[in-house]
This record gives sequence, structure tokens and C-alpha cells, in this order.
Amino acid sequence: MKLSSLFTLFLVLAMHVCYAQSPVKVDAEISPAPAEGVIIQAPETGMEDVYRTPSQIKAGEPDPNAFIVVDQEPKVINLDQVKMAIGYPAEAKEKEISGKVFVKILLNEEGHYVRHIVLRDPHPVLTKAVEAGLPQLQFTPAIQAGKAIPYWMTIPFDFRVIK
Repeated sequence: MKLSSLFTLFLVLAMHVCYAQSPVKVDAEISPAPAEGVIIQAPETGMEDVYRTPSQIKAGEPDPNAFIVVDQEPKVINLDQVKMAIGYPAEAKEKEISGKVFVKILLNEEGHYVRHIVLRDPHPVLTKAVEAGLPQLQFTPAIQAGKAIPYWMTIPFDFRVIK
């Protein structure tokens, strides 16, 4: 059988499957999205994430979930200093709490911190320590078409207990 004949046969079968009138049984149950702020635990990792919704978008701000193409991404100028200032919270160290806090930070046109959204909250003690240090971060602005623009930037903060 020629390759073109095989391709035609495949195409006909694919069209038949796509346009079949018979109902398709789906075993998966689709559940509604959780309420904002609800903690979701990933079964495969045990990590907890806090569900965030578009209601966190404020008027005049870029969408935190949008992919924005820029000529120059912002750079964190003092991340190492801020991470050292945050340190490892004493309570977390004492209880051997570890995890990675992910935050999405909104920067204005000058590259200054405006506000943030916590994307991953492994433990409130770790997240509280990170949130306290975020306003001290300094950035270069995002540049698009030669002009500075507001921009969301995601930064991870990793806390590991070393024994």
C-alpha cells in the first residue's frame, strides 16, 4: 500500500471519529473550580497551592496570567541581599518546615514593587517571612518597544532544612 493511500485511510478514519454521532462516555468527573483562597493539595507531591482567581486583577493593571512579550525583562537588583535579610524563620527551622514559596510581583513602569500574589504557599510561616521582604526588592523596569511598562514577575524563594 502506498504512503498516500495510508495517509488517506488515516484521514478518513480520523474524520469518522471526530464527526461520529454516537455519544462518547467520559469516566472522569469534572468538578467546579474551588473558591478563591482555598488550599489545594497536589496528590502526587503533597505540596499545597492556594487557588487564585482573576478577581485579583485590579483596574489598570496587566493580567497576571497573560504572557507579555518584552524587549527586556526586568532584573532583580538585590535578590541575594533580600533573601539574606529574610533568612530562615526561627519557627520554621525549629519545626523543620521546608518548602518553596512562589510569588508573582507586579512592577510599575519604574521597576518598583506594587503588590504581589502568592502562587504557592507551602507553610504560612515561610510565606509570611517572604511577604515581609518583598517591598525591599529592587528591579530594572520591563521594556517593550523602547518604553517601560508595568509587568508581573514570578520569583521562587526556597527554604530547605539542612541536617
